[in-house]
Amino acid sequence: MAKKDKKIKSAPAVSPIEQLVQDTAYALNAFSSGGTDELLNLLGLSRQQVYSAVMSDDEVDSCREDIVSALLSSNWRLFGDQTDDTQMDKLYQSVRRNLPSIAEQVVVAKLCGYAVARLIYSQDEDGFVSLKQVISRHDELDKYTPKFGKLIYNGQNGEEETDTTYTHLFLSNKATSKNPAGEMAIVRIYPAVMLRKEGWRYAYQFAQRYAQPLLVAKTDSDKAEAAQKAHAVKRGGAAAVGLEEDIKLLQNTADGAFFRQLEQMANARIQKSILGRVKTSELMNGSRSAQQVESESEKNRIGAYLLLLAEAVNHILTALLDLNRHFHQEIKVKGMIWFEYETEIKPDTNRAERDAKYLSAGQIELTEQYFTDVLGFEPEHFKIKQNQESAKADTSLSLKLSDDEKTTFRQPESQLKADQQILQSKIHAILSAAASVDSHEEFNNLLNDLDLSEGDQVLIDKLVWQNSQEWVKGATK
Repeated sequence: MAKKDKKIKSAPAVSPIEQLVQDTAYALNAFSSGGTDELLNLLGLSRQQVYSAVMSDDEVDSCREDIVSALLSSNWRLFGDQTDDTQMDKLYQSVRRNLPSIAEQVVVAKLCGYAVARLIYSQDEDGFVSLKQVISRHDELDKYTPKFGKLIYNGQNGEEETDTTYTHLFLSNKATSKNPAGEMAIVRIYPAVMLRKEGWRYAYQFAQRYAQPLLVAKTDSDKAEAAQKAHAVKRGGAAAVGLEEDIKLLQNTADGAFFRQLEQMANARIQKSILGRVKTSELMNGSRSAQQVESESEKNRIGAYLLLLAEAVNHILTALLDLNRHFHQEIKVKGMIWFEYETEIKPDTNRAERDAKYLSAGQIELTEQYFTDVLGFEPEHFKIKQNQESAKADTSLSLKLSDDEKTTFRQPESQLKADQQILQSKIHAILSAAASVDSHEEFNNLLNDLDLSEGDQVLIDKLVWQNSQEWVKGATK
């Protein structure tokens, strides 16, 4: 028997629109795979030119505003040992007043690789030196060249080294010995920005060519005459056709919607590069869990910005300490004054479940050092609650009697059973002894000297009688 030919499954056909979207995504991925210098050489542009072109885009500016808002809304503090409140207030005012400008420099450094700003100081009436203004130099980045821990300014007088301790603030992102200018993140989204800016031109050409309705004339006679009739109808005129002739208007559904897909693709790449996640409005589909992962990624990205911002503010604080020591008076502090952001303690579900199991066993207790050193709580933010049972167990046995009133431990005899009446005298003697002493050791000594044998014979006779009665009942069965 002849073998049947196996059917070869062909790949599903891809529409031209889908192919165009795939090709665009492939081109964007291929461009983003290189390093900063390689991509700049490929574009033939400088850092200043790329920065100006990318930052002029409204989507990039929106993402930048989101980052700056997140930085300014985070809680921060200044701290130091043995400081003067008045001096700390002045430092706090200097930082608070210039924090928005410093945050802008942090964003420039993260996106462009490095940032340079001019620091302007002023002296108060009492002589205290404070930071007056932070002036950005992002429009002159090409004039500043980082070289092995130095910042060289190429001005009208030629190259000269710039002071980065007091007069200028210099921040870099992922700088290396080979690339001291740092990693430029926005060079990778330059094609996406250009796609957003120039895409409308091609969208108009596409709509003009493919999205206009088509007028089709059907005839068995002269085709040129039929075409003239169709043109007359298109211009708003009228045409008479025969029984075998026909004129139809075909509406093309290709309205250029795929350009919206390209714009969403470009927006997603911009948001992913700057924010660390894609905004929900730009998603064509997605899940809640995926959005939660994206949200955590954005928090981590913000955390990286916060670290660089803390580094910048601490640099300025160090400069203010030195300037006040030289021009005014030394700021009172033991050690250094630090700026830091308050980190939120994230609950660890696995650790919490493990601790709950250990505590439920009743063999261990968590100490204050565990909450401060392991869990990261501040000592003033929590209080360990004492167990009620252990509190009762720790209650002192000594009882204080009032000097004015005599306390009795006897209950009315009518409410006591026979056994309780026998034991009442013993209980009264023990409690009276406890009330007459001030310590547990005295109570033990007094208890050893007490004679509690009164009434014991009555109890013994009762127990013997009860046991004999039970034995008789068992023997007569």
